[in-house]
Amino acid sequence: MLTDKYHCLAYLIALYSLYECSPRSTVTGLYSEPLNISKGDNFKNNTPSKGSNKKNFPNNRRILSMRLKEEMDQFYSLPYNVTGSCLKHFQNISEGLERGDLWALAFPDSNGVPATGAIKQMKRILGSFDQCESIGQMVDDDDELTGRYTEMELPRQGVVLRWFVCVPRSCSYGDLDDIGKTFAEKLNFDYINVVRNEIENPWLDSWFWLAVVVLATLMCFAVLGTLVDCIDRMTLKVNTTEKGNKLTTDEIEDHNQNDNSAERRETERNGSNDSNESLSARCKRIEGRGLVKRILLSFSLRTNLLDLLKTESSDGDIRCLNGLRVLSMLWVVLGHTANFLPEIKDESMKSNVMKHWLAYLLFNATYGVETFFFISGCLVSYLFIRNSEKLGHLKPGHLVAYYTHRYARLTPSFMVAMLIYTGLLPYVNSSPYSTTSHGYLSCRRYWWRNLLYISNFFDYKEMCMTWSWYLPNDMQFYIMAPVFTLPIVYGCRKVSLLVAVLMVICHVGSTTLVIESYKDWNNGSYKKYMNRLYIKPWTRVAPYAIGLVLGYILTAWTPNRKITRQELLIGWLVTSAIVIPMMLFQNGNFTIHYSVVANFNEINSRIYEIIKSPLWALFVAWVVFTCRYSNGGLIDSFLSWNGWMPLSKLSYGTYLCHLLVVLYLNNVTPSDVHLTMSYIIQKGVSVMILAYSMSLVLSLLVDMPVRNLMRLT
Repeated sequence: MLTDKYHCLAYLIALYSLYECSPRSTVTGLYSEPLNISKGDNFKNNTPSKGSNKKNFPNNRRILSMRLKEEMDQFYSLPYNVTGSCLKHFQNISEGLERGDLWALAFPDSNGVPATGAIKQMKRILGSFDQCESIGQMVDDDDELTGRYTEMELPRQGVVLRWFVCVPRSCSYGDLDDIGKTFAEKLNFDYINVVRNEIENPWLDSWFWLAVVVLATLMCFAVLGTLVDCIDRMTLKVNTTEKGNKLTTDEIEDHNQNDNSAERRETERNGSNDSNESLSARCKRIEGRGLVKRILLSFSLRTNLLDLLKTESSDGDIRCLNGLRVLSMLWVVLGHTANFLPEIKDESMKSNVMKHWLAYLLFNATYGVETFFFISGCLVSYLFIRNSEKLGHLKPGHLVAYYTHRYARLTPSFMVAMLIYTGLLPYVNSSPYSTTSHGYLSCRRYWWRNLLYISNFFDYKEMCMTWSWYLPNDMQFYIMAPVFTLPIVYGCRKVSLLVAVLMVICHVGSTTLVIESYKDWNNGSYKKYMNRLYIKPWTRVAPYAIGLVLGYILTAWTPNRKITRQELLIGWLVTSAIVIPMMLFQNGNFTIHYSVVANFNEINSRIYEIIKSPLWALFVAWVVFTCRYSNGGLIDSFLSWNGWMPLSKLSYGTYLCHLLVVLYLNNVTPSDVHLTMSYIIQKGVSVMILAYSMSLVLSLLVDMPVRNLMRLT
């Protein structure tokens, strides 16, 4: 039964009674006037076609809007060809409307109603989701009439309108199809398509159960591991105290965290002749635990959390990369928040947002992705060469470990995030304006593409977790990286330099070829842009190649090398002259998505698209180079701050989870939003907090345990 919140609709009853008693000639005369509209009038763009009556076009649009409203008012009174409870409930609603019952009035009041001028955009006609879904009226002793908010597609004047209407929940989708046919015939629509946006029963969904079982299992391991860790720590402390050989709290912490630092390994190899029990002996006693116990300890929440919060770094670390990684992640989160939007009130708001001064920063967030490619290449080269120098010579087993380690590190977290997206996210949709758009179905069909890291070779719309396109690209670059690093290890540096140059040429050449082959590359659809340019490895490889080169330079030059002031000044002037103009251009990706024209002409647009990634990578390489050799000044102090380290460790999980948060927030938005830059920034901050929180959970349950388990092998 509806509560008193619908009593305000009593005014509608009075208006309805006055309307029934008043003359209709004036009102019906308005709707009986012939529309002076040419066949080709383009309502979507709010412009009449050539040869149409431009003077009368605005009035025609308003008349069409009012006529559409009148036709929609007949929705509950038409004789539909349905049976059973659906027909009965439509009759109950019609009778309730004649009596002026509040619960019956709530049905048409929940429907989308085109206001004057709303026909301008010809996109969607929204109603009240919450009001429709809360309707509940007992029409018989054991028969409750409830509402279901349903989307219908209405083709009219060559444009498809999305109309949201409140119907009885007893009507099946087959009934609604019949209702749509009758409504289309009576009201002269081309056809009416009922959108099936209701999700299936989760209890019958195997993916839902798979996600629940996997997450529950991980939580059980985490709880058991934490209990074993706490008991083991207490036992160790008691035993050492009873023997008069008390371990310090710090030593116990180090043991339980299974620290693999160079100092610890050196102590274990050489041993200690201290009068008390040696630290090596204590470590061996702890490491003498059974395999099952050590596996459980790998899941200890306490140990893993302390490890995540560590901020110490060794002399060989490139500390500025932590700040770069975190800032780039925040940039990407804001960009995706602006890219994956819920329903908005007016499409023209997008253009207004693009004109905001912050748009130049926000909508160039794709540079954050270029930074991640650069960082990945830099670290791969830097660590591979350093480790090879320590080993003295490489064996085939080292390369096998190189690949398997990477795959084992990335895949478990990726698969768990995919399970959440596929098995859980579809069932948290509490509004009709879901932006998940059945994307989870792609995961159910093509999950193996993610598992093999080849999804970027297929259609973008078929991709499971579309934002995950970065991972297959990064994995493919990682597989290719030894072609650059191995010649350096064996003294053939010129070969490595040639490989890096060829990778940059591949990037520039393939981008140029795509742009020249598709004349509409920057004026076509968002899908075409993604498929042709954005997600392909041959058009994204240059930043990774530049990172490989810098990684080698950082291993070849001594850490105490100084840069002269003249070199420093020239370097900053050149890189600033490159990056500042680039930031003043609006990225083509977003201009396509927001359906606006980029702020530069076609020729400049092509040049910009071809060179933007390599130039940005060169700028970031200069920043890292100066910071590494203590010439970065305040920039180095900021990027190398130890506080970035915990957030940096959570970057991978944040990347996987942030769009899960965005889609969830979109799915629970009960109405359309007023799109402004303030809305994007506020929502972006919320997404950052929630995404990092979710990443923390994912890291504690999956990422850190996987790292610990890999140490056991």
